[in-house]
Amino acid sequence: MRSKEDLNTTVQLSNVHLAPGDAFLVYDGDKMLLANFTARLVARQILVGFQQNTTFVFIPREVKSQSSWMVNYDTKECDVNIENSWTTSFSSPTYVKESSKLPLQCTYTVTSFQPADYIAAAALTAFSLTGDSSLEVYGVQGNSNKTSKLKVSWS
Repeated sequence: MRSKEDLNTTVQLSNVHLAPGDAFLVYDGDKMLLANFTARLVARQILVGFQQNTTFVFIPREVKSQSSWMVNYDTKECDVNIENSWTTSFSSPTYVKESSKLPLQCTYTVTSFQPADYIAAAALTAFSLTGDSSLEVYGVQGNSNKTSKLKVSWS
């Protein structure tokens, strides 16, 4: 959560489960390691604070590009880049009531390393849009077979 005066952001991860041999790394930016969790060393909830951006890296027991994921979140622009093939869910950032009046545009970019016979799927499940808020979802641009757009607006 973040107030409008606070440029620091706190991220809380819940129900973190790691198998033996897996690792979960949290960086402030992309170089300064904040936490390194393994199956032997992980809390039920992880609370992380950072200044500008953070990087989450999951390293599975067998390191393959098809089974790893990474999330980058920029607190100023609210852009999220996800490189993944097996992410189950990802929630948008939560902002306190005072900051909800500020204009904010979040962009989530997902890059999939799925084999050619798999397709990426997304489920948008919970919304709290008010006023003139809107939600737009775009597929791959330039490919009519894989492009779709969903726009939900409230006024």
